[in-house]
Amino acid sequence: MEHPHNAILLLCSSHDNNCRPYMCDTSLRHSNCFNQFRKSFETLAATGEPSSTATFQKSKVVCPLCRGQVKGWVVVEAAREFMNTKSRSCTSETCQFSGMYSDLRRHARVVHPLVRPSEVDPRRQQEWRRLEGERSFGFFAYT
Repeated sequence: MEHPHNAILLLCSSHDNNCRPYMCDTSLRHSNCFNQFRKSFETLAATGEPSSTATFQKSKVVCPLCRGQVKGWVVVEAAREFMNTKSRSCTSETCQFSGMYSDLRRHARVVHPLVRPSEVDPRRQQEWRRLEGERSFGFFAYT
């Protein structure tokens, strides 16, 4: 797993127990992890894409680390600056470029100006939820 660029800290129900899930909050030109993460939990609402913490809470998003409910997110500037200096590879599957966030942004604009990350595949999403359910069931069966 690579360091998240332009990172945000998800605030989950286990935050007081030191759960610290950081996630990329990059643009459409890059991996766009946070938007894809939100969309994977999004219910079809008439209002469209959630853009605030309040609508984020309503969609019952779970933490990728502890599976607790995500209540919101914050930007931790010191962590963001640190992670932006870490090397990360280009999101284009056929490209071997790797660099810091600033280098990666420049590379994407010049070499891949029209490339956008793919949308969440509904079949993969369904399979992932099935596996999560099995994992949760297994957790309760052993406790």
